[in-house]
Amino acid sequence: MKQLYVKDLKISRLYIFLFALFILLTYLFHVNSMGINMTVILGFLILLFYFDYQHHVLRSLVSMPLNRKQIVRTRYVFLYSLTIVFMLFIWLVDSIAINNLYLGNFTYLTAKDIVHYFVIVTVLLAIYLPIFYLIKNFMHAVSVFMVSHFVIVFTYSISRGNPYITLDDKIASLIEALWNIQPFVIPLVVSLLVMFVSYLISNWFFIKFDLE
Repeated sequence: MKQLYVKDLKISRLYIFLFALFILLTYLFHVNSMGINMTVILGFLILLFYFDYQHHVLRSLVSMPLNRKQIVRTRYVFLYSLTIVFMLFIWLVDSIAINNLYLGNFTYLTAKDIVHYFVIVTVLLAIYLPIFYLIKNFMHAVSVFMVSHFVIVFTYSISRGNPYITLDDKIASLIEALWNIQPFVIPLVVSLLVMFVSYLISNWFFIKFDLE
């Protein structure tokens, strides 16, 4: 598992550096956007599977004495840990910017904001990752990914602030009450649970369906 993790790290190290630089520049030029940052993080998913597809990595790995569960698990652990690192980095840069940069009406991020965005990214990863294990053709998988992402973003956009699309008050109150018990721990537990369920689904797809 360690070797697989290092492989993913080597594939993405240049892009990790460029993204970190991009985050710094967005603060310097007052154009930071968490929406863009989250989309870039999701882009690492495509990068890793594109590399696997181009170099027939998955076909090579399954021919080795490796458990398929390990292959899937490592990809999940890498993307989850990468998301944690970037969220902490964004929080650090944001905290430094508060004391050293004047950003006008720019809204600074709180710890709760970071946790909130982290949960959103992990839920999206949990939704998208099984697609690449179910659909073995990379271009088809990317197409499904893009359509799914568009549908999710579009649905969120039209439902936000729409008075006709609301959550039942009792359900909303219950969720808010549970969330407020541990505003940091509970979201992290939720992110782990959705990633674990997603991992089980991806693992089943990877074992069930042979590589083309």
